[in-house]
Amino acid sequence: MVQIELNHFCDIIKETYPFAGKSGLSLISLLIEYSDKLILEIDENLLLLPIEKSGLYLDFVKKKISSENYDSILWEKKIQTYLDKYGTTQKQIETFQNSGLLFLLSDYYKDYETHEERQEAYDCQRKFVDYYTTICVQKILNYCDNKSTGSFKAYNYDKSIFTSLSAFQWFEKVLNEEGLLNTDGVKRGFQGLAKAIFINPDCKKHIFKNNVQLKTYIEFLNETYNSEISSNKDLSKADNYIINVSKYTSDFLKSNN
Repeated sequence: MVQIELNHFCDIIKETYPFAGKSGLSLISLLIEYSDKLILEIDENLLLLPIEKSGLYLDFVKKKISSENYDSILWEKKIQTYLDKYGTTQKQIETFQNSGLLFLLSDYYKDYETHEERQEAYDCQRKFVDYYTTICVQKILNYCDNKSTGSFKAYNYDKSIFTSLSAFQWFEKVLNEEGLLNTDGVKRGFQGLAKAIFINPDCKKHIFKNNVQLKTYIEFLNETYNSEISSNKDLSKADNYIINVSKYTSDFLKSNN
């Protein structure tokens, strides 16, 4: 199990107090960069770990990050004053597009010429670094929570419907890549995609168990994804998803041969 990016991310959090000779903008960029890298590392580790051990790993990541010294409360008002004053947005800060505010963020605060400039730069950088530290930490903790839910679901997948765990994971991957899942339900088009998967000949053979009935399938969709499908006899038209499902299925078969 690799912990390179996890250690890097925690080291950067440590450097935010008291800046460790870096500018606020440099720390913000590093926080964003290594939180994204850590998410990739988490995914890679989860692929290597048995499902039953993934929860322990995710708890380890959360505990290690939570043990670092950072402000767990997200104070958006702390930075909003500066965003309003300089007529900019967080996105512009992250992409180095606002010269006025960047002047206060782009150099180590002790390198500014006058005491007033140093104090203003420190106050501004402290607020922005605290804000982005909290944002990035919360992003990782939430990602781990979502993965924990997914791991539990995978470990307890419906074995009466799917031929294997990998078949269920493929099914979830398709739903996610088509962007039709919400945290509290499904989006428009979910039924069409679900039907395209169900009627696909290769899915009938490699994803679903023999003789899975449409009624049983719909009951599974309602229970697992809160899809609220009212009829157990049919799903919406699958026309918009037939081609994509064929591509996904082809990729699945190639990777499992």
